Amino acid sequence: MQNTDESSHAGRIAVAGVLVLVVLAIAAYSAVGLRNERNRAEELASTNQSLRDSLSRLQDQLQSVTSRLDTMTEPKQQATPPAKIAKPSPAAKPAPVAKPSPAAKPAPVKTRAKAASSANDVRFKQMQDRIADQQKQIETTQQDLASTRDEVNGRLDSTVDELGGSIAKNHDELLALERRGERSYFEFQLGKSKQFQRVGSLSLSVRKVDSKHRSYDLSLLVNDQKLDKKHVNLYEPISVRASDQPVELVVNEIDKDQIKGYVSEPKYKPTPAAAPLSSSLRNPADQ
Repeated sequence: MQNTDESSHAGRIAVAGVLVLVVLAIAAYSAVGLRNERNRAEELASTNQSLRDSLSRLQDQLQSVTSRLDTMTEPKQQATPPAKIAKPSPAAKPAPVAKPSPAAKPAPVKTRAKAASSANDVRFKQMQDRIADQQKQIETTQQDLASTRDEVNGRLDSTVDELGGSIAKNHDELLALERRGERSYFEFQLGKSKQFQRVGSLSLSVRKVDSKHRSYDLSLLVNDQKLDKKHVNLYEPISVRASDQPVELVVNEIDKDQIKGYVSEPKYKPTPAAAPLSSSLRNPADQ
């Protein structure tokens, strides 16, 4: 009998050692991924600054070209009309004026000005196209930076949750947590509404959903006290205490105008007002 107990004890120690190794491996993998994401964000920030400097130089050049165009297109001052020449007497005929040769005839002023204006218009159009392209690149870079920032924040939250070992990212993982028998889990699917819906020992009301940035605003009723949570990220746990018992809320899916997740409570204090996890989910609009 003693040998059996010792073997069982050794087996539990081995299982605990394996679990510790798995947690350390997950932490190392998450740290490497986080470092890569941060390096990428720094590179995008440097590229964005370079594009801004280039756009500033292009704008200065455009302003210079515009000033030159304005100078060339200013209306010239009208020349003073020539004085009237007295008509000669019939006896005195003026000497004939020699006509200039065709080779010495200067080009018309209007033709030269038109040619210069056309060339400047072409360069001005090219400058505008380059500025438009630079602006598009800046907007694309800004969107990439925002997306990378949100992804890094989400991975930070996910890393903390994975190390804690209590976050389920989908229905199957939630069922696996429930099979451990440590806590009770109540799954929910809520749309935007000012009305509160009971989930476990909490009453929830979704006030805003931002599917692009994977965040939401939520109001909770805990022991008849209202608690507002704003800009909560995906997988970010919300911990509250209901009757001195720790209760945790996690949203693991964000769609347009609705969220999905679960409420986790200690199993030794069940909540009779809540439906068990195995029951089918009901949409708030159907109630």
